[in-house]
Amino acid sequence: MFYVDSKTDTGVYVKDTEDGILEFFTFEEIEKIVFEENIPVSGVLHDYDGSLYIDTVFCRHNVKYTTEFFKLLIWNCAGDDYTLISEYKNVKTAIRLRHNCCGKEFTMMPNKFLGGQRCIHCNKTERLTMEEFKSRISPEVEVLSKQYKSMYSSMRFRHKNCGTEYFAEPRALVYNHLVCPYCSRPGKGLYQSIL
Repeated sequence: MFYVDSKTDTGVYVKDTEDGILEFFTFEEIEKIVFEENIPVSGVLHDYDGSLYIDTVFCRHNVKYTTEFFKLLIWNCAGDDYTLISEYKNVKTAIRLRHNCCGKEFTMMPNKFLGGQRCIHCNKTERLTMEEFKSRISPEVEVLSKQYKSMYSSMRFRHKNCGTEYFAEPRALVYNHLVCPYCSRPGKGLYQSIL
């Protein structure tokens, strides 16, 4: 991993954490390395106006972001779609974000956002009630389980057309549109058409 060790009027000193080598780059060189050659250097981002932003708040191996720098990280990841509405403290402290497209606010761990997770409301990871869950699945499916816990907690279902009872995770019915594992298996339609 490379990180900005210090900054001068003409460029930056970049340190490699593996071998400890400190090397000087002009601002033009570091911009080419990071944004054209796609070599990540912690502490170097594009600013809101497209200019180079360099933050030197680092300790030996761990990056210590400021709130302003984390706002730039969000902007570099998602543009104007998200706004940080709480203070950034560290990677183990949840942050509060606003998704500007839907207007809803949510709490998330910073590393989850930087890793690619986004709005829990728009990405349908919010907690559903049993009625909301039933409204999102096929009307051909009857829910036999008494309660809905989450998209990952297995439930019991019955296919109304063939009567097959089965267990599945709710997310398979909502996102993959599973109706019946028996009827949807390969060749099932072919055998019925022959009979």
